[in-house]
Parts: sequence; C-alpha cells; structure tokens
Amino acid sequence: TEPTEPTEPTEPTEPTEPHLISISSVAASPLIDEGLGTIEFRFSRTSGLEEPLSISVSAAGDIIQGEDIEPLPASIEFGPMETATSLTIQVIDDDQIEQAEKLNLVFTILNSRYELEFQEFNLKIKDNDRQGKLINEGFNLPDGPISTSAEWNTHSGAPGKTQVLDGALILGGPATEDINTTIPGFPFLPEQNSILYSGFDLTLIQPLAGAGTYFAHFKGASKTSFHSRIYIAPLQEDGQSYQLGVLGGLLNDPSFHTDQLELFTPHRVIMRFDINTGRSDLWINPKDESSIAVQSISQSATPGIESFAFRQTGTNNGGIGRLQIDNLSIGTDFESVHGTKPVLPSISIQTEMSPAFEEKTKAGSWTITRSGDLSKELHVEAGLSGSAIQTADFHILFSPEEIVFEPGEKSIKLLLFPIDDDLVEETETATLTLIYRQGYSIESNSPAIINIRDNDEAQLNPDPVEQPSISINHDRIEATLVPGMKYKLQESDDLNQWETVSEVIGETTPFHHPIEMSQKKMVFFRLITSE
Repeated sequence: TEPTEPTEPTEPTEPTEPHLISISSVAASPLIDEGLGTIEFRFSRTSGLEEPLSISVSAAGDIIQGEDIEPLPASIEFGPMETATSLTIQVIDDDQIEQAEKLNLVFTILNSRYELEFQEFNLKIKDNDRQGKLINEGFNLPDGPISTSAEWNTHSGAPGKTQVLDGALILGGPATEDINTTIPGFPFLPEQNSILYSGFDLTLIQPLAGAGTYFAHFKGASKTSFHSRIYIAPLQEDGQSYQLGVLGGLLNDPSFHTDQLELFTPHRVIMRFDINTGRSDLWINPKDESSIAVQSISQSATPGIESFAFRQTGTNNGGIGRLQIDNLSIGTDFESVHGTKPVLPSISIQTEMSPAFEEKTKAGSWTITRSGDLSKELHVEAGLSGSAIQTADFHILFSPEEIVFEPGEKSIKLLLFPIDDDLVEETETATLTLIYRQGYSIESNSPAIINIRDNDEAQLNPDPVEQPSISINHDRIEATLVPGMKYKLQESDDLNQWETVSEVIGETTPFHHPIEMSQKKMVFFRLITSE
C-alpha cells in the first residue's frame, strides 16, 4: 500500500465554560404573605440553546404540599431554542391561624454543560389569618386549678395553685404558679412589625397588703422573657384604692395611669404592645383608642412573643391583693379587645332601724339595695360579726349568707329580733358586711351596725303599770289588753308605712283579729295605744 501522509497533530481544544442559567424571583422579600396568592420564579439562558434542559425541583421545611401550597412539579423544562421558563407556586390561603412556615426550595441540573446561578432559596410564608381577635377566654371552667385546662400552661412555680372561681381567674395569696396561654400564630416578630393588644376585666376584691408588683404580661419563648408588664400599686395605706401601670421591657420603672381605682369596682384594662420598639400603652375603661392612655418608655425590640401570662406573687396577699380576672382577649387591633367597661348590679347596705330593744322584742333592720340591671335573679352574700351572738342574743328571719333578689326586686330588708333573756347585759352590736362575689359590685361596704339594748337592768325595779301581750296563732292575732285602754292594731309590709286595721278598748277577755296568710309575703303587726 502507498504510505499515508502523516497528519498534522490537532491543537487541543480549550474546555468550554458551562452555560449559565439565571434565576430571579418576583417576590420582593423572603417573607411571603399567605394572601399574596402566588410566588413566581423565572429562569433564563442566553447560550446552549440548541438542546432541551430539565431542572429538578425539591422542597423542604415546615410547608406541607397540598395544605400550605399546591403540589410542586418534579421539574421545569426548557425546550430547544427556548430562552426562558418559569415556576409558579400557588399559596393556599386557608382560615387557620398558624405561625410563619419555612419553604426551602432546591433546584438541580444533572447536565454538566449547564450551571445554575442559585441552587437554593429559603422563604417564609406568613399567615394572614393573624388578624383581629386571636384569643377570647371567658374562664367558663369548673371551679378549681386552671392548669387542668388544655389552653393554659404552668411556666413557673407549683402547678395547680392558680384557681378559677365562679367563672373568673383569681390571683393573689401564697401561690407561686405562673401561667400562660399560647397566642395562635406565634411567634410575633419585630421584623413583621407586629403589634399585639390585650384586654381583660379586672376587679380588686381584697385590699393590697404591700407595695405592689406586676401580675400580667406578654411572654416570649424563654422562661423569663417577660414583656409589656402590667403593675398594680396602692394609693392609700389601707390598700383599698390603687393605680395601674405598664412597663414595656425589662428596664426602668413602670409608667402609671392617673386614674384612681377602687376596691370591688370592675374595670376594663387594655394594653398595646409594639414588639418592634418595645413600647406599651395602657388604657383603663377607654371609650376608644384615642382615649387617654399612659405610655411606657421604649425598649429594644423583643426576640418575639408567643403567649400571654398571669403571675402569682408567692406570698400571702403578695402585694397585689386579691384580683379577679375575666373576659381576656388578645388581638391585633384595638377593637378586637375593647369590649366595654363591665356594668354589674351595684349593691349597698345601710342600717334602717337601730337600736333594737329586748323589751317587747323591738326589731332592728338592715336594708340591702341593688341598682343597675334588676331584670335577673341575683344572689348576694353578707357576713355577721359583732359582740351579739346569733340565736343567743337575736334571731334573723333570712340567712345573710344567701340573700336572693328576685327579678325586678330592688331592695331587701333583713330584720333582727332581739331575744329577751334574763341576763343583765351591756349594749351589744350586730354588724352586717357585704361579701364580694362574682356577678355584682359593692357600692358601699361600710359596716352596718345595729345596737341591741338590754332591758333586764330596768326590770330590777319593775314598772307597776300592766302591759298588754300579743301573739299570732295560725289565722288570727290574739291580744290580752289592759281593761279600759284604747288600742289600735296596725299592719305594714315594710315597717315604714302603717295601716290601722282595727280599733278596740281593752276588756278582761282576750281580743281576736282574723288574718290571711300569703305565701312569700311578710306582714308586720303592732299594737299601740290610741293616746
């Protein structure tokens, strides 16, 4: 064969750079609002157009495909000569209150001739249902520890010590338990420009015994992450009047509201907390958000809020007195927590007739009055004290431990009847004091005192003048009268207005007067001389 011509050696080719695929996102921020609807990613190439290209898509994080976003495609495709394509992620706008959820997107190309500008995107999808009222707690729970409720957690102290009583939360006493309830959609972060509001009804039912301290606050993730704390402090030595203050962060002294608040009077307390600035505002019984509020000093931004908490003080009466909390609301705006100032029936007590006398068992009386809403039955409790002893020195027709106002009833009279014994005694006292319970406020709780005067010392020198006697026997009144003396028999429903029902002259035989007994009606009789 003819020898072949030697070939010229070829120059080694330079390795080519991979074709770059650029990626851009329409989203302006990695924090995506659930209400945005869609998130779009755009892919583009300017070289290597002659062949098709597949980019695989995978996702990780808190996001659940099919619940939080529509299912993603396994890949996105470039056709031959195609310069651009896109990936659209459909965000599902549900009605669930959720915390911000992570979406980690990873893009991969198996063809070594191509390279991605970015391979991973980290996003957060923020819930848009965290609007308006987030918590509405009426404490409609059985009496006992609130920690038995699934909604409340103990974060400090001995569990089971903070109690619910008569549909309200009770703070104060020797308990050390601090409790919190998680706010749906937590955490609320400074970068979200989060603002939270709280509102609850507050009644001081036992005077403050110390200098006061805080009892409520927003709480972060850690055990001691306390923010926007509400303080109580006495205005008088007896602790019966007080004021409320607020502290935004952990530093400086609280700022106090100018309103003077009183024992047994319910108030609506509202607080606004700006998580970004650490500043708090406090309102008491506001008409609206423009009402006068006290403002705390701004603090640095908080790491995030997760719950709302109430605090016990760990000492008996602990400087916060005894507080009743009801109708707690947490929300993202003023209106969601505003409610109205609690308007409860107001109860007052006064001594109507005093002194009472053992002689002729002349009664004393108290009048208990309610104002406000009279449309419902109302149970009121009172306590007896004083030097006189019930059943030994006097009787009361109704039990003061259970005073019941019927619908429409405005006042109730409690009668005290002295017991005419043979003991020589000094003047004794019976004192009636209203006791606070859920469902009413106390207008005035000055002790109402009836003095009981003895008649036995005077009997050491008995009056020779004969005295009549009177008794009630089933359906008639019987009276033994002084012969020749003129008498009037009178009756009354209230011991104030008396009506004469019979006039008689005393004889040697007993006088009888028929009466009709009516259920649930009390009638009082008296016998007086016409002169």
